[in-house]
Amino acid sequence: MEYIPMIVAFLLLLSLILGAVALFLKAIRSFKAKKFRRGVVSLLFSFIMGFVLVSLLLAAYGDMQLGQRAACSGHLKHIVLFLKIYANDHQETYPLTVDGLVGPELMRIGDASILVCPESHHKAGSLSNIHEWTDYAYVSGLTDGDPSDCVVAFCLPENHKGKAAVVGFIGGFVKWYPCIKPDKETTTFQELTNTPSLFYGTTDEVKLADLKKRTRIIYPNSARR
Repeated sequence: MEYIPMIVAFLLLLSLILGAVALFLKAIRSFKAKKFRRGVVSLLFSFIMGFVLVSLLLAAYGDMQLGQRAACSGHLKHIVLFLKIYANDHQETYPLTVDGLVGPELMRIGDASILVCPESHHKAGSLSNIHEWTDYAYVSGLTDGDPSDCVVAFCLPENHKGKAAVVGFIGGFVKWYPCIKPDKETTTFQELTNTPSLFYGTTDEVKLADLKKRTRIIYPNSARR
């Protein structure tokens, strides 16, 4: 039953394609027979059907991208959740790398897919070398007691065609940051990563110095980027 909408959509697109082609061929035959009025009408309707077809395809593509970005946000939320579960059992400290999330009580084979961005078209690898194939950068050295607005993991803009990046915070929430500044109020991903007070979620100089000293960003394997 779940495939019925997809089948109906496919048949609709197919009928539009065939209809547009048939009308276009009819228009050519009409022009050859010097039936210009009929040819113009057929050509006009073929263009209208073609326009409708292109509009539907663009809408479907847009919906697919939105779905992939929503899925990426969901993956990052799960990663932050796993980190919190880990910290609960390890004196509030997060693992040194995302490999530390692997364990009988945490990440298993079926969970490995959350470490791959849906929009990157990469595939999950072995749980024994997560750092080599994950799409998500990880901020190592943090604890669950650090500022809730502190960045703990993020998906790089290159996984989203360079347009934006999704960022996960210790507080458990995620946000999208554009790469091109749309207005004065909006913070870009580059501004977030280049401004310590924004990246670490605090303006306290002592806390900032401590956070910068004990943390490092572990980026995905360069071979995948």
